[in-house]
Amino acid sequence: MHPAGPFLIPHESLRATTINGYHIPAGTRVFINTHGLGRNEEIWDNVEEFRPERHWLDDGSRVEISHGADFKILPFSAGKRKCPGAPLGVTLVLMALARLFHCFDWAPLEEHVDTREVYGMTMPKAEPLIVSARPRLAINLYN
Repeated sequence: MHPAGPFLIPHESLRATTINGYHIPAGTRVFINTHGLGRNEEIWDNVEEFRPERHWLDDGSRVEISHGADFKILPFSAGKRKCPGAPLGVTLVLMALARLFHCFDWAPLEEHVDTREVYGMTMPKAEPLIVSARPRLAINLYN
């Protein structure tokens, strides 16, 4: 729902092509709007609602998001110029989040969490999320 930036790194078409009825000449610089893809009401229902289960397939397997095979969500771009560090980044972020969730009980300080963003080169939250983290484990386990 909240990409780091609204657009992927610009790409350039190598040859003329037609996509969804739009003619794209060779040499055209193309910007992929990841923010728009994540909020496309033709693809997603209730686009502003946080529902992670929408990324699971009918057979119970999860949608592969790091390669953009279905082009519904492209956090790391796709094709030959996709991010080479995506697998490492996903692994490190998941490990860091797992440690934080395992070691602390988290709670927002306000009842309503504001998910609005400021649209620009990057997309920070309009209002910062302020939470409290209460240790769950014995103090000697945090060293």
